[in-house]
Amino acid sequence: ANDAISLYQILHEHLKSKEKYACVSIGGVANQETIDRLVATGKEVVLAVDNDKAGAYCRKTNAALPYLLPVSKDWNEELKLYVQK
Repeated sequence: ANDAISLYQILHEHLKSKEKYACVSIGGVANQETIDRLVATGKEVVLAVDNDKAGAYCRKTNAALPYLLPVSKDWNEELKLYVQK
């Protein structure tokens, strides 16, 4: 859940995004069932995965979905880069 909160803070507070979106933690990228349920809603789904092997596997498994990838290890570390500016 912390990664979802960090991503929301980056988008909303630091990048001043005006888009309407929901940041949802799915309890790990191995939770394919939840990804499938989100896609089935018909809403646009964008993966925001960690920059690691699990994140790479999730992107490969869901190749049809767009994704966001932090420069850092994960979204918590990425937020620290924005806070330090």
